[in-house]
Amino acid sequence: MRSVFAGDEGELLLNEGSFLSGHERPIRDRCGGWYVTGKHGAERHMGHSIADRKGSKISLDREGGANVTSHERIFSTKPYLATTSDIVALMVLEHQCSMHNKLTDAGKSTGETMALQHNLQKARRYR
Repeated sequence: MRSVFAGDEGELLLNEGSFLSGHERPIRDRCGGWYVTGKHGAERHMGHSIADRKGSKISLDREGGANVTSHERIFSTKPYLATTSDIVALMVLEHQCSMHNKLTDAGKSTGETMALQHNLQKARRYR
Protein backbone atom coordinates (compact mmCIF):
# COMPACT_ATOMS: atom_id res chain seq x y z
CA MET A 1 0.00 0.00 0.00
CA ARG A 2 1.19 3.48 -0.77
CA SER A 3 0.62 6.99 0.44
CA VAL A 4 0.65 9.50 -2.42
CA PHE A 5 0.26 13.20 -3.08
CA ALA A 6 -3.16 13.90 -4.60
CA GLY A 7 -3.89 16.89 -6.82
CA ASP A 8 -7.05 18.99 -6.79
CA GLU A 9 -8.56 16.97 -9.67
CA GLY A 10 -7.99 13.70 -7.81
CA GLU A 11 -4.94 12.79 -9.88
CA LEU A 12 -1.88 11.23 -8.29
CA LEU A 13 1.19 13.43 -8.39
CA LEU A 14 3.61 10.53 -8.76
CA ASN A 15 6.49 12.80 -9.77
CA GLU A 16 6.38 14.10 -6.16
CA GLY A 17 7.13 10.64 -4.83
CA SER A 18 5.16 8.33 -2.60
CA PHE A 19 5.60 6.38 0.62
CA LEU A 20 5.15 2.72 1.43
CA SER A 21 2.60 2.58 4.22
CA GLY A 22 3.32 0.42 7.23
CA HIS A 23 3.94 0.42 10.96
CA GLU A 24 7.51 1.66 10.52
CA ARG A 25 6.33 4.77 8.63
CA PRO A 26 5.44 7.89 10.67
CA ILE A 27 1.73 8.76 10.70
CA ARG A 28 2.51 12.07 8.97
CA ASP A 29 3.54 10.14 5.82
CA ARG A 30 0.53 7.80 5.76
CA CYS A 31 -2.89 7.88 4.11
CA GLY A 32 -2.05 10.26 1.23
CA GLY A 33 -4.78 9.92 -1.39
CA TRP A 34 -7.12 8.12 1.04
CA TYR A 35 -10.34 9.08 2.75
CA VAL A 36 -9.76 8.71 6.49
CA THR A 37 -12.07 9.13 9.47
CA GLY A 38 -11.48 8.82 13.17
CA LYS A 39 -10.06 10.76 16.07
CA HIS A 40 -6.30 10.65 16.34
CA GLY A 41 -5.48 13.59 18.54
CA ALA A 42 -2.48 15.74 17.65
CA GLU A 43 -1.09 13.28 15.07
CA ARG A 44 -1.50 14.37 11.45
CA HIS A 45 -1.63 12.25 8.30
CA MET A 46 -1.88 12.98 4.56
CA GLY A 47 -5.50 11.79 4.21
CA HIS A 48 -8.02 14.25 2.71
CA SER A 49 -5.10 16.55 1.86
CA ILE A 50 -4.80 18.12 -1.58
CA ALA A 51 -1.24 18.83 -2.66
CA ASP A 52 -0.69 22.50 -3.46
CA ARG A 53 2.23 23.35 -5.73
CA LYS A 54 4.00 26.62 -5.06
CA GLY A 55 6.82 26.91 -7.57
CA SER A 56 8.98 23.83 -7.16
CA LYS A 57 7.66 23.04 -3.66
CA ILE A 58 4.60 21.06 -2.71
CA SER A 59 2.61 21.67 0.46
CA LEU A 60 -0.23 19.87 2.20
CA ASP A 61 -2.87 21.19 4.55
CA ARG A 62 -2.81 18.31 7.04
CA GLU A 63 -5.08 20.19 9.46
CA GLY A 64 -8.09 20.16 7.12
CA GLY A 65 -8.15 16.36 7.02
CA ALA A 66 -7.46 15.81 10.70
CA ASN A 67 -9.91 14.14 13.09
CA VAL A 68 -12.69 13.88 10.48
CA THR A 69 -15.59 11.77 11.73
CA SER A 70 -17.62 11.47 8.50
CA HIS A 71 -17.10 11.77 4.75
CA GLU A 72 -20.50 13.40 4.28
CA ARG A 73 -18.99 16.90 4.01
CA ILE A 74 -16.76 15.71 1.15
CA PHE A 75 -19.05 13.47 -0.93
CA SER A 76 -22.42 11.74 -0.77
CA THR A 77 -22.11 8.61 1.33
CA LYS A 78 -25.63 7.32 0.53
CA PRO A 79 -24.44 4.56 -1.86
CA TYR A 80 -22.06 3.15 0.79
CA LEU A 81 -22.66 0.85 3.73
CA ALA A 82 -20.73 3.16 6.06
CA THR A 83 -19.96 6.88 6.14
CA THR A 84 -16.51 6.23 7.59
CA SER A 85 -13.14 4.66 6.80
CA ASP A 86 -11.66 4.59 10.27
CA ILE A 87 -7.95 5.26 10.65
CA VAL A 88 -7.54 2.19 12.89
CA ALA A 89 -9.11 -0.08 10.26
CA LEU A 90 -6.81 1.44 7.61
CA MET A 91 -3.79 0.80 9.82
CA VAL A 92 -4.89 -2.84 10.29
CA LEU A 93 -5.25 -3.12 6.49
CA GLU A 94 -1.68 -1.78 6.08
CA HIS A 95 -0.46 -4.41 8.53
CA GLN A 96 -2.38 -7.20 6.77
CA CYS A 97 -1.02 -6.23 3.35
CA SER A 98 2.52 -6.08 4.71
CA MET A 99 2.14 -9.49 6.35
CA HIS A 100 0.65 -11.06 3.20
CA ASN A 101 3.62 -9.74 1.21
CA LYS A 102 6.08 -11.21 3.72
CA LEU A 103 4.31 -14.58 3.68
CA THR A 104 4.30 -14.59 -0.12
CA ASP A 105 8.02 -13.79 -0.21
CA ALA A 106 8.72 -16.55 2.33
CA GLY A 107 6.69 -19.05 0.28
CA LYS A 108 8.51 -18.10 -2.92
CA SER A 109 11.91 -18.32 -1.23
CA THR A 110 11.05 -21.71 0.29
CA GLY A 111 9.93 -23.04 -3.10
CA GLU A 112 13.14 -21.84 -4.77
CA THR A 113 15.29 -23.36 -2.00
CA MET A 114 13.44 -26.69 -2.20
CA ALA A 115 13.91 -26.77 -6.00
CA LEU A 116 17.62 -26.04 -5.59
CA GLN A 117 17.95 -28.78 -2.96
CA HIS A 118 16.11 -31.23 -5.24
CA ASN A 119 18.45 -30.40 -8.14
CA LEU A 120 21.53 -30.78 -5.93
CA GLN A 121 20.37 -34.20 -4.72
CA LYS A 122 19.57 -35.24 -8.28
CA ALA A 123 23.04 -34.12 -9.48
CA ARG A 124 24.72 -36.02 -6.65
CA ARG A 125 23.00 -39.28 -7.71
CA TYR A 126 24.48 -38.99 -11.19
CA ARG A 127 28.10 -38.53 -10.03
